[in-house]
Amino acid sequence: AALLSFVVADVKFTSPTAGSSKAGLEITIQWKDSGADPPISALVTYQMFLCAGGNTDTSYIQLETLVQQVDFTTGDSVTATITPGLGADVQNAYFIKVISAATGGTIINFSGRFSLTSMTGVFPATVQAGLKTVSGTKGPETVNQISSPQNAAPGAGSVAAGAAEFNT
Repeated sequence: AALLSFVVADVKFTSPTAGSSKAGLEITIQWKDSGADPPISALVTYQMFLCAGGNTDTSYIQLETLVQQVDFTTGDSVTATITPGLGADVQNAYFIKVISAATGGTIINFSGRFSLTSMTGVFPATVQAGLKTVSGTKGPETVNQISSPQNAAPGAGSVAAGAAEFNT
C-alpha cells in the first residue's frame, strides 16, 4: 500500500528564545537545523515575518516582513528593525514566522513567543482575541507542504513550482 509521505525540514529558532523580553527596535534572529530530514541545506530560500496573536492561522497576523526572499546559503542569522507602532507591549505576544521553499513545496516554521517592550501601538481585535487563547510560550505548529519527490504532483518537483506558493 502506497502511503503519501511528507518530509520535514524544520528551522529551529535559537534566538529570540521563548519567553524572552527584548527592548529596542532591532531584533537578531538566529536558527539552526532541527535535525529532521531533509536538512536545511535542502531548503533554497526563505521569507521571515514578525507575527502576533494566537496559534491558529485565523488568530494571528503578520505585522511586518522582516526578510524578503533570501537564500539559505547567506547564513543562519539576520538582524531586522521593527516598527514600534505595529503592536503593543504585551508579554509573549510575538513570534517569528519563516516560510522556506524547497523542491516539492514550502514549509512554515514558527519561533517560540517573546515580548517586545519598545512597542507603542495597539493590537487589532484579531490579535487581541487570538492572544486570549494562548498560554505559555509555544508558537504555532509547523505547516509542512513539502511532499516527497516520488509523490509530488506533476510540475511540483521544481523549486520554481514550490516557490509559487512562497509569497503567501
